[in-house]
Formats: sequence, C-alpha cells, structure tokens
Amino acid sequence: ARDEERDVAQDKARDEERDVAQDKARDEERDVAQDKARDEERDAARDKARETARDKARNLERERKRDQERERDQEWVLVQGPAEEIGAEGSTAESEGDEMARQPVLLIIGNSAHPGAGACYVDDAAPAAALEAIDLVFARAPVAPPEKASASRRSYV
Repeated sequence: ARDEERDVAQDKARDEERDVAQDKARDEERDVAQDKARDEERDAARDKARETARDKARNLERERKRDQERERDQEWVLVQGPAEEIGAEGSTAESEGDEMARQPVLLIIGNSAHPGAGACYVDDAAPAAALEAIDLVFARAPVAPPEKASASRRSYV
C-alpha cells in the first residue's frame, strides 16, 4: 500500500511538473506572440509616419516650385507707370518732355532671380540715324556657325 501511495504521489508530482512546464511554455509562446505583434504594430506605425513625412516633404517641394513659377511669371509682367511719366508711345521727346520720355520702362523686376533681371527699354533714347547705323553694323556682322539647335541666327559684333 505504501509503494502504491508513493507511486501515486510520484505520478502526481510528475503530472504537476509537466503541467507547470506546459503552462510555462504556453506563457512564453503567448509572450513571444504579443511581443511580435507589438513590434509589427510599432514598425507599421513608424513606416506610416515616414510615409507621411515623405508625402509632406513632397507637397512642400511642389508648393515651393509652384511659388517659384508664380514669382517667375510675375517677374515678366510689364512694370511701368502712367504713360505721361514714361512718355507716350511715339513721342518725339522734344521740349521739356525730354526727361519724361527717356525714362526706362522696366520689363523684368531688377531684384528677381531671372537672368534678364533689370531688362528695360527707353523710348527715344538715341536719334534715328544712330539706330540705323547700329542696324547696318548688325546686318554686316558675320553669322556664327551653329553650335546647337537654335530658333535664331546668332551674330557677333
């Protein structure tokens, strides 16, 4: 009877050890699965945050480029005052209106980033004979051989 009680006690102890070991293994598996799920959620959140940051950066870059294009477009707007300040079109720039007629008409704002910044024209700034002489020199200037495709012929004086 004692041997039988001892065998039962040993079997019971082994069963309890086995149950404890199984419970511990299940707990570890559950913990590993929870850790993995947490890591995946964190990685997904990090990836989404990176994607959102990239999207914001792309949108900011697009907005910056649009703003630059708008500024460039605005730089081409003819900047001039009233005709009486600049000189009416076709004026001969005679008498006391000479100063007003020779005011430059700004074509591209001077402080812009455009390579033609500050470009302007001045009506009646030179006599017709001088302009004709310049035209004659330009007409006689040799035409440069084309170095690249161009919509115009290039001449050098």
